[in-house]
Amino acid sequence: MNPSSDAIPSHNVDEMKAAVVQYSMIKKELNQLQQQSKAMRVRRDALYEKMKVFMRYNQLELCHISDSVKTDIRKIRYFQRDKKQRVTIKMIEENFADFFDSIDIQKFIALSNKEKSEAFFDFLDRKRPLKTLDCIIIR
Repeated sequence: MNPSSDAIPSHNVDEMKAAVVQYSMIKKELNQLQQQSKAMRVRRDALYEKMKVFMRYNQLELCHISDSVKTDIRKIRYFQRDKKQRVTIKMIEENFADFFDSIDIQKFIALSNKEKSEAFFDFLDRKRPLKTLDCIIIR
């Protein structure tokens, strides 16, 4: 690239200094906002847990928020759902031998590759532990 080309922006040193200063100020402000945002998320999550505990303890499935409460939230629904543990490499390693101990190997050999895969992953799916999660939906 030719240094005297018109495509190159100005070589004004003062403009460069000003750009560096502005960049630094914006970067600092963004970092401060990120820290504030992180603190707010921590507070939000703690309040979410507090509402869940309240609803579970009081055995409430639905909570209507009165119009007299100054918020845009009007309804909170509590429920529990089951969630299966993820299938991990460790889980596959731990259950691989058990799978072959539990099958009729002659029937297994006769299966197609797809059927073999499905049989193994069905076996793993039955081995995945369930965890019950408390949840709320806020509207």
